[in-house]
Amino acid sequence: MPAARFECRRAGFQGCVKKQNWQRKMKNEKLKTMSYLLIFVFFLLSGFILIHYVGFSKILAQHVSDPERFRDATFKIWDENPISKHGFLVFYSMQHFIDGVAYPSYSPFYLVFMYLFYCLENAFGFLPMRATVAYLEMAATLAVLIFISFKQWNLRGIRNVLLVAFSLLFLQSTPDFWISAGAFNVDNVFRFQMPLLILIANEISQGRHDSKLFWWTSAILALFIPLTALLVHGFCFVWLCFVEKIDRKGILKFGILLSLAGVLFVEPILVAKWLNYTINNSGWWFRSGLDGATPGFFNAVYAVLHPVYLRPLSLLGVPLFLAATQYLFLRRKSGDGHAQTLNGQLVFLLISSSYYIALLVLWPQAVSIHPYLYDWMMLAPIVSFFVLNFSAFGYSREVMFIYIVGLAFAIMFNLNALANFANCNCRYNGMSNPVLF
Repeated sequence: MPAARFECRRAGFQGCVKKQNWQRKMKNEKLKTMSYLLIFVFFLLSGFILIHYVGFSKILAQHVSDPERFRDATFKIWDENPISKHGFLVFYSMQHFIDGVAYPSYSPFYLVFMYLFYCLENAFGFLPMRATVAYLEMAATLAVLIFISFKQWNLRGIRNVLLVAFSLLFLQSTPDFWISAGAFNVDNVFRFQMPLLILIANEISQGRHDSKLFWWTSAILALFIPLTALLVHGFCFVWLCFVEKIDRKGILKFGILLSLAGVLFVEPILVAKWLNYTINNSGWWFRSGLDGATPGFFNAVYAVLHPVYLRPLSLLGVPLFLAATQYLFLRRKSGDGHAQTLNGQLVFLLISSSYYIALLVLWPQAVSIHPYLYDWMMLAPIVSFFVLNFSAFGYSREVMFIYIVGLAFAIMFNLNALANFANCNCRYNGMSNPVLF
C-alpha cells in the first residue's frame, strides 16, 4: 500500500513537472511571438514614415485638391438629395447629376464603406481620403501576410524574421502603389481587394477551399467588389474542378457566391435604368480593344510593356527578377515535402494573380489605359509570393545575408522611383526614356 501510494505521488509529481514545462514552453513561445511582432511593427511603421517623407506627402500635396468623383460630386449629391434621387449611384460631377448621367460600376456596400472615409475627411481635414485609404489598404495587405506567416509557417529564429521583415518592407515601398494612390483616382473600385485575394489564394493553395476563412473572405469580396469576385471566383471554380476535388456542397457554395456577385454587379445598372439615368460606363468593345482603336494600344503584350502612361520597365523588372531567382534557387533543393510546398506556393501565385490574368485576357485595352491601377494587381501577388517563400522555407545564414543585402538595394530602388515621381510633378514618370529604363 505505501509503495502504491509512493508511485502515485511520483506519477503526480512527474505530471506536475510536465505541466510546468509545457506552461514554461508556451510562455516562451508567446514571448517569442510578441518579440517577432514588435520587430515587424517597428520595420513597417518606419517604412510608412519613410515613404511619407520621401515622396508620398509631396504627391498628396500636388493632387489632394484634384477633383474626385466621390468626395467632390457623388457623396455631396448623396448628402443633399434623398435615396430616391441618387439611388446609391456614382456621378462624375454635379453637372452629370443634373443632366441625368450616372456611372453605375460600384457595389452599394463598397460605396457606403468609402463614404465613411469621406466623413472622416470632413471631420478631420488633415486626413484626406487619398492618404487614409492608401495607408489602411497597405497596412491590411501587410497584416494578412504576417498573419499567414505566423499561422501557417514556423518562423525560424531572429534571422528569418529579419529576412521576412525586409521582404515586407520591399512590398510596402512598391512605388506603383503609392503613385496610384496619391496621383490618380482615389475612388477606383480595386481598393482593399488585394488582402482578400491573398487570403483566398492561400486557402486554396493549402487545400483548404472548404474552410470558413475561405468562404467568409469570398463572401466579403462578392459583397464589396462584385466584378473582381465574378472573375476570381469563376477562375477558382474552374481550377478546383480541373485540378482539385470539389464536392456538391462546394459547387453549391460557389454557385451562391457567383450569383451574389452577379446580382450586386447588375444592381447599380438596373437602378440607373429605373431612375432614368444615362449610363456612362466604358463598353466591353472599348475595354477589350476589339473596337479597333489603336492610340496607345495594339495587343495584351503591348498593354503591359508600353501602356498609354509610360513607366520604367525596371519597376516591373526588379520584383520579377527577385521572385524568379528565388524560385530557381528553391527549385534546386531536394525533397518531396519541399517540392510539394513550392508547388503550393505556385498555386498561391496563380490564384492571387487570377484577377490580373482575367483582365489581360478580357480587357487588355483597359490595362493599357490604366497601368497606374493594374500594375499593382500584377506586382502585389508576385511580391507576396516572394515574401511568403521566406516564411515557408529555411535558408542558410549566408543565403539570408545575401538576400537582405539584395532587398536593401531593392527597397532603395523603390524609394528612389517614388522620390523621382514626387519631384517631377508629371503625369506618371518624367524620365527621358521610361520604356527601357
